[in-house]
Amino acid sequence: MHFHKANEFLGMTRLPTFLCNDVVKNPQVEKYLADYQAHLEKVFG
Repeated sequence: MHFHKANEFLGMTRLPTFLCNDVVKNPQVEKYLADYQAHLEKVFG
């Protein structure tokens, strides 16, 4: 059974994913941190 389906059985739902790309060749740490903070505020209020 897939992990998400097992959790769905327990009444849980998926949360939106946050993703950072190109972190080795072109790191933009400040932008990633700001984007992550905005993502957390959007998901959790």
